[in-house]
Amino acid sequence: MEVKPIEIANICSIFINSRTLKINFNDLVFYARLSMLIDSENSPERIINYAHNIGILKRHENYVYATDVAKNLGKLQVRPTYYLNLKSQDYFLKNILFNLSFTWPDFLNVIQKFVPNQKYGTYIYIRTFQEDYCFLNWLKTLNSLSLTENLESIVLVRNEYLENFNQFLFKLKNNLIFESGLSKISKIE
Repeated sequence: MEVKPIEIANICSIFINSRTLKINFNDLVFYARLSMLIDSENSPERIINYAHNIGILKRHENYVYATDVAKNLGKLQVRPTYYLNLKSQDYFLKNILFNLSFTWPDFLNVIQKFVPNQKYGTYIYIRTFQEDYCFLNWLKTLNSLSLTENLESIVLVRNEYLENFNQFLFKLKNNLIFESGLSKISKIE
């Protein structure tokens, strides 16, 4: 993931602290700059644009608008800070990451590499240590959201999110089958 979930949550919390769902782009950049994480590799503009590109924020002319998802995430995060609180982590996982309308192809590539494992009673991914930068960034993101935990070279989906993970994979599989079925029908006609 190019932008950390904490960076997105902090941007969303700016709307809540400003008590508005509409902020001038330059003002939002200014407020975001005041609350930047010391280890951030992204500019405020990049974070805002990323959140816009995935649909968490909307832009019209020179204004940025918080969607319902952004408003809810911002309320849970409360204010810009250096960590993603537990309620924000949970919301981010369940309502953004596991929401097909916010899904990124790189994320789908990562989670489809997890396989069910009877011994551990969950989905696992066995590290090859040849994963590319993007893949590793997603593994770090999943770990920072407490979706996964590491056991030596094995990445496990945590039990408390196993049901959500299963549901998402089921929706993903059925959505892909449905879409591929539609494309076959349209090709026949």
